[in-house]
Amino acid sequence: MNNLKRYTLYILNAVDIVSCFLAYGLALLVRTYFIRGFIRDRADYAYFLMTVLVAYFIVNFLLIYKDDKYLHRNSLNELTASIKMSVFVMTLVVLYFNFAKISINYSRIFEAIYTVSLILIDFFLRVTVKKLLISKRLMNFNTEKVLLIASESSAREFMKKMSHTLDWRYHIEKIFITNDIFEDKAIDEIPAVLSGEDMFSEETLNSVDGVIILPGDEKDELILEWMNVYKTFGKSVHVQIPEYELSHSYRSLDNIGDIAMVTYRDLQPMSIRQQLFKRVFDILFSLVLLPVYVLFYLIVKIFTTFEAPGPVLVRRVRMGRNSRRFYQYRFRTYRTDALEREAQGKSPYTFIGKIINALHIDGFPEILNVLAGDMSFVGPKAPNVPKYLDMSVRERNLLSIKPGIIGYWTGEQDPIKALSDETDYLENWNFIKDVSVILYCTLRYISLHSLRVHGDTHTDEEYAFVREIREHYEPVAYDASLYHPKSAFFFDLFKRVFDFLVCLPAVLVLSPVYLILTILVIADDGGAPFYTHERVGKNGKKIYLYKFRSMREDAGKLEELLTPEQLDQYKREFKIDDDPRITPVGDFLRRSSLDEIPQLFNILRGDMSLIGPRPIVEDELFKNYTDEEIARLLSVKPGLTGYWQAYARNDAEYEDHKRQDMELYYVENRSLLLDIKVFFKTIGSVLSQRGVK
Repeated sequence: MNNLKRYTLYILNAVDIVSCFLAYGLALLVRTYFIRGFIRDRADYAYFLMTVLVAYFIVNFLLIYKDDKYLHRNSLNELTASIKMSVFVMTLVVLYFNFAKISINYSRIFEAIYTVSLILIDFFLRVTVKKLLISKRLMNFNTEKVLLIASESSAREFMKKMSHTLDWRYHIEKIFITNDIFEDKAIDEIPAVLSGEDMFSEETLNSVDGVIILPGDEKDELILEWMNVYKTFGKSVHVQIPEYELSHSYRSLDNIGDIAMVTYRDLQPMSIRQQLFKRVFDILFSLVLLPVYVLFYLIVKIFTTFEAPGPVLVRRVRMGRNSRRFYQYRFRTYRTDALEREAQGKSPYTFIGKIINALHIDGFPEILNVLAGDMSFVGPKAPNVPKYLDMSVRERNLLSIKPGIIGYWTGEQDPIKALSDETDYLENWNFIKDVSVILYCTLRYISLHSLRVHGDTHTDEEYAFVREIREHYEPVAYDASLYHPKSAFFFDLFKRVFDFLVCLPAVLVLSPVYLILTILVIADDGGAPFYTHERVGKNGKKIYLYKFRSMREDAGKLEELLTPEQLDQYKREFKIDDDPRITPVGDFLRRSSLDEIPQLFNILRGDMSLIGPRPIVEDELFKNYTDEEIARLLSVKPGLTGYWQAYARNDAEYEDHKRQDMELYYVENRSLLLDIKVFFKTIGSVLSQRGVK
């Protein structure tokens, strides 16, 4: 908002507040002399006025702020604006009185008289003040009388723009033309003469408060000389800065550091105050809905797990504010065998997926995006990357604010009308618009009259996601018949109960350690504190191992970060001595084995056990073990620690087959006594840092 609009808004606010007082006086006058018998004597009318003023400031914050059309509205539109303001104010007052249970103290007749009086008085004052502003009579004591120095063409263009913008803050007293030839006597009835010695005459200096200079072909030294002369006499000097006349651009002036900058945007942006209010509303509304989301999540999780095991939430790449990418969350509605069912003419949806899709709550997890700051409840649609690349410049510029879970696009099928509505929403935002969109979409969803239609992109993304789930849940192919393990049902049951009873308290006790290590990892290089890595578990099941990140974020660029010798060792052993990719904090985590403690969550999930062979990647498995050894190794759950980890750690390598022998020794001889020995030996190895490299 520029200064003209800001000052005009202040005047509009002053007019409205004066109207509130005058309407209050008129309503009391009518109450006292005409309808006294109908008014309750116990009413506190001073409290009524105070409530009206508070309500006005709320309405001003939500609706009137950024009203830049006041000077350009005709009388009918101004009457509509006054009615809107008055009705909203009195609606808030009545709602508050009912909530506070004091509405009985105030007569409905008095409230009606006040509302009508406020509309009429406010409309009259708004129209009157506007006429005085435009004619520059009301603010004459504060209107700056200025001298315009410019070429003839620049002066005419400037006067045209002044007339169009109705800028009441400045009055041009005289124009000095910098051309060599000028034959007219005036421009738009303002005296105009060729500049000369009288530019700095006593008569000129006494008649103006300031000077406006529109630079032309003059040298900078000459303009600087003019500025210094006028400043010497205490005159304010306004100098036009060079700028690019970009069509359909919104311009704003700001300082970046100490340097003045002109900022160009295709659309007029929301103010910082509006964005802050919108963000606070998003957070509060999300927190209110969060328990509902947790309930829905549990219901969907239970039903989906029985019918189509796998992740409940789908992550989709979307374009957000300022065209930044983010992951958007939704409930998964498709079965993992959706493609096969579609080919057979059957529904690809899960049972619960059909329901949440029909009720339009498959997008409910997007409140997580709102809490994370990627989205808002109301805003433009978040497109996928291909859709974004096909969007027009106008459509892309709508993403100068956060995309919304819902918006005008959810209730409008005409794309041209939707674009117009979204543009108006961005440039003229107020809280009432958000509330109206939320109520409108909620009513449509409840009545099952949503205009939402899933396109091919949504279907393709769902299919791609369930394919990933199937690939993940398909176990590693190996010949399990090569090894027949001894029956150990009661031992495995005991281990599972023991793992759970040990790990659950451990997670709670170690929660401060998790927090401290998370902060240390983030502070080290600013990256994510955790990472997951796919390993092979019992019976070839693929599991995701949780660890604190100990390497640089670009650790995957092996050719760039490793020497040929280190690269060769990595290909043989899947690890490196003195790995250059390890961060300082990561080195401490590895030496202390603290990078492994997030695997307590793997144990609680049932993917791992406290004691067992260490989980390895698929390539490592098939490269270093025979088919029969693979069948033996995968017959038990991998462990947080194990026989090799405790007794040799990095001292036993794949090349001499020592590591394989130690891991398989545990498989053949596992028992409660061996687990106890491994557990205490691990503690000793960690404290002594034996085998650490």
